[in-house]
Amino acid sequence: TQERISSFKNGFLPGLVVLGGVAIILLKQPDFGTTVLLVLTFLSLYFIAGTRMSYIFGMILSSLPLAYVIIMRSPYKRARMLAFLNPEMHKDTIGYQVYESLISIGSGGIFGKGLGMSNQKLLYLPAAHTDFIMAIIGEEVGFIGISVILLLFIVFIVSGIRIALRARDLFGVYLGFGITIMFAYQVLINTGVVLSLIPTKGLTLPFISYGGSSIIFSLIGVGILNSIYRFSETAVEDPDALKTDVSVLVGRMARRGRI
Repeated sequence: TQERISSFKNGFLPGLVVLGGVAIILLKQPDFGTTVLLVLTFLSLYFIAGTRMSYIFGMILSSLPLAYVIIMRSPYKRARMLAFLNPEMHKDTIGYQVYESLISIGSGGIFGKGLGMSNQKLLYLPAAHTDFIMAIIGEEVGFIGISVILLLFIVFIVSGIRIALRARDLFGVYLGFGITIMFAYQVLINTGVVLSLIPTKGLTLPFISYGGSSIIFSLIGVGILNSIYRFSETAVEDPDALKTDVSVLVGRMARRGRI
C-alpha cells in the first residue's frame, strides 16, 4: 500500500538493509561500479513506487561522505578520480586509458575510419574490447555510428518501460522497471566513462562488450522482460486488473509533491 511505501520503518528501511548487505559484498570484491549501479537502481525504483523524497535525498546526502572515504582510502580509486579530473595531465600514467579513449573517439570524426580500421585497438587502448568498446566503435564508424547505437538503446529502454507499464500486477511493473533502469544506467555510465564525463567505473556496454557474464545477465534480463510481456498479453480474470495496478502507480507518482 501507499502508506507502507511512505513509511520509513516498514517501506524504505527493509530495502535499504538488503541493499546495504549486497553493497558490502560488492565493495569487498572490490566492485565499486556495480555498487553504484545498484544504488541508482534502488533509488529510482523507490522513486517510482512513490516513497517520500526526503528519504531518497537523505540517503544520497548520507552516502556522500561514505563514498568519499571509500575513494580516498583506495589508491586505485583515488587514481581514477585524478585521471578523470585531468586526463591530459596524467596521460602517461593513471590517465592513460581515458586519454587514449578520447583520442580514439576524436580520430573517428563524423563517419569514422571504417569497420576494422581502428588503430587504438592495437594495444594502445586498454580494455578496448570490454569497458571501452564504445571508443573503438566511435573510431571505426564515427559520430553517426555511435548515435545509431545509442538510438537503438533508447528504443530498447522505451520498450522496456512500456512492457513494465503493461504488466498485470505491481510486482511485474517494478520488476520490469528495475531491469530496464539497470540497462539504462549501465549504458549511461559506460558511455560517460568513455567520453570522460564521469570517472572510470568498470561497467560493460550491454550486448556489445566482450564478456560471458555480461552477455548472459543481459540476455537473462531480456528474457524476463519478454516473460512479463507475454504474461501481460494473456487473458486475465479481471479485465480491470491491469488498469487498476497502473493507476495506483501513476497515483503514487502524482503525489510526488508531498515531501
